[in-house]
Amino acid sequence: MILSKIASLLNIRSSFGSVLSLILLSAFFITIGVDHFRNPNFYLNIMPQQWPLKLEAVYVSGFFEMLGGVCVITSTAIPWVGCLLAIRVACGVPRLCFNALILSYSIIPFLSDA
Repeated sequence: MILSKIASLLNIRSSFGSVLSLILLSAFFITIGVDHFRNPNFYLNIMPQQWPLKLEAVYVSGFFEMLGGVCVITSTAIPWVGCLLAIRVACGVPRLCFNALILSYSIIPFLSDA
């Protein structure tokens, strides 16, 4: 009963998996977006040193993550919002891989010989 009402509000199929996945995705992005404002130092530490306006970039990305999380639940354009959030996440993956590679030089001995 409640599931079908939520599904009709979201304009999606009323399957349990569809509704639950949208709610969890929305909660994830909203939570991470809020965390950008509550704990910006964590996100500042994973940004490249050469990046200008680091703190502003953290706040802007946090705002757009919260906005994306809200739009996943409230928008009828869920495919567009999903694509934009996927692009947002894809933009962060190379940065995280680069940081992991730099950290691996001090962790894995045979990489530090190169």
